[in-house]
Amino acid sequence: MAAEEVRDRIKGPWSTKEDELLKKLVERHSARNWSLICWSIPGRSGESCGLRWCNQLSSEVKHHPFTAEEDETILKAHAEFGNKWRQSRGCSSGAPITRLKTTGTRC
Repeated sequence: MAAEEVRDRIKGPWSTKEDELLKKLVERHSARNWSLICWSIPGRSGESCGLRWCNQLSSEVKHHPFTAEEDETILKAHAEFGNKWRQSRGCSSGAPITRLKTTGTRC
């Protein structure tokens, strides 16, 4: 079959082995070439690889609870930008967009 061949996709949790492989591939190819990276992780799409990296594995992601000040900043950004979370991201001391969405819409 051609390059358009549909591969079986894995949905659900990532394994430790997949996480380690993703880290090595990002180190080799950078955190921008998800379509290339996904071919080395069977069953995972480029989008899935990118989301896993940006929301969980990147060293830039902070996994600490938000402080009261960060909560306030996020809520102000939500009031200004609405649900345009990519624009609000700069206000959050390294939190992934999924955490911003949860904080910004929980009130």
